[in-house]
Amino acid sequence: MFESPGDFRHSMASGVIRGNLGFAGYRRFYQAELMLDYSECYEVIAGYQVSIQAWRTPNGVFRNFKRSDRFDVFAILQLGPGVYFYETGGSDLRSVQDQILISLRMLRHERK
Repeated sequence: MFESPGDFRHSMASGVIRGNLGFAGYRRFYQAELMLDYSECYEVIAGYQVSIQAWRTPNGVFRNFKRSDRFDVFAILQLGPGVYFYETGGSDLRSVQDQILISLRMLRHERK
């Protein structure tokens, strides 16, 4: 189970997008100078094709008068025609990025 430290410094959000732009239209646009250590893959998870992007944003976090890098993830999967589920998250801890990626790969859904 994921537990946040006392000085919570992560963010995660998820939601549903309705539209017909496809993966290319909804995934994050790659910007080399802002997305260091970038990786992207397409996988099948719980029977759905998923686009997963992960990267390091330089100086993406400002806390306690200090700047540090943020480790980000964006994933999107198509639930049906014109319906997409996304999950995004980031933290100044690299280990949290790993936890977000692991949680995505553990996604389970019963298709009806």
